Amino acid sequence: MTSLLVIINNHYCISHTADTNSGTAVTNINIPSPVIVNDEQKAGTSYDYHGLSAYNRLRHSERQRRRYKQMLQQKQKQQLQLRRSEGSVSEKFFDNLRRPLNVNNNDGVIRNKMKAHHRDLKSKRERNEPLCESDRNTVHMNTPTEEYDPPFFVEIRCKSIVDYEQQQGRIPIRLQTCVHGMLRCVQNYKDQHFSRRRIGSHSWHPYTIPNVPSSCECMWPVDKYGHQEL
Repeated sequence: MTSLLVIINNHYCISHTADTNSGTAVTNINIPSPVIVNDEQKAGTSYDYHGLSAYNRLRHSERQRRRYKQMLQQKQKQQLQLRRSEGSVSEKFFDNLRRPLNVNNNDGVIRNKMKAHHRDLKSKRERNEPLCESDRNTVHMNTPTEEYDPPFFVEIRCKSIVDYEQQQGRIPIRLQTCVHGMLRCVQNYKDQHFSRRRIGSHSWHPYTIPNVPSSCECMWPVDKYGHQEL
């Protein structure tokens, strides 16, 4: 007798063939535990996770991961579309607020007016001038035998001092006022410091010129106790 094991509709079937050529007898054997021929999960079905093989458990977890990723991407896409729609609404709102201003005033005209205004301010900007009339003189220090650092300095004298020096002391120094008669122009002096060396030498030495006229300032006269003299 010959036996043949076949699977029909997920059930085991055993075919017996007798030696006497009396025919073929087919016997169905019901197996209590189901046999999964194709264990690939179809849409809308659910398998017991613990009943799957290791390979199919891996495929199941990968499908779950892909579904979660797709769901997350779709949620992010919806949030992005919502933000864009809210942004467009806010832009339209502010455009509506600005529209009444643009109806009567052109943007280009406003910008040109602002530029012209700043240009006028720049052209009309006044520079600061000293209150006292003074004279500036640049004195160069370098000589054929000596070199100075810095090579020059500037003398600033009040106008009254300049007139007195030009007259060589033949006339007294006049009182120079500023702003009004109660304020006076005062000549200030300072020491001018230099470094100098002989031509061809590498050694510098300090050098000072005392009492160089440095400025002419408008001041309020007071006595040594801080009281006004005028």
